[in-house]
Amino acid sequence: MTEVTIREYRSSDFDALTSLWLASWESAAIRIPAKVTLTALRRRLAEELPDLSIQVATRRERVVGFVALRGSKVDQLFVHPAAQSRGIGKALLDFVKRQHAEGLWLFTQVQNHGARRFYQREGLIPGKPVMRHPAYRIIRYDWRPNGLTSGKRAP
Repeated sequence: MTEVTIREYRSSDFDALTSLWLASWESAAIRIPAKVTLTALRRRLAEELPDLSIQVATRRERVVGFVALRGSKVDQLFVHPAAQSRGIGKALLDFVKRQHAEGLWLFTQVQNHGARRFYQREGLIPGKPVMRHPAYRIIRYDWRPNGLTSGKRAP
């Protein structure tokens, strides 16, 4: 595993985080209904910051990944394409699992096969795909410690 440090988001991380987010979207080459732009991601992050808890993964003080949470929902988890397959996503996911021992959940696009393999390898359980937009479907993943299930599902 690449030596990484996970720490809280700082306002000085804004540009690096949004650039990383865009690079990751583009590298996944997933069809989405609208083109994702750096301007749109910057606007979105600025609007959503008050509702998110963000942790960044750094390597040699450079932001190489991040995870954003809304309560027990993993809202975003991205690793820079040049830093993927080096344990950074696993380190971020393990970090949030420790912080949310009661469990967590997330959505990912059905066509994002790499993310789906990663989440399943890390013990998240897939649900049934649902339509998010006429152009693509999403799938919910849930994680409970030791595979425990809960009768409650978050919205």
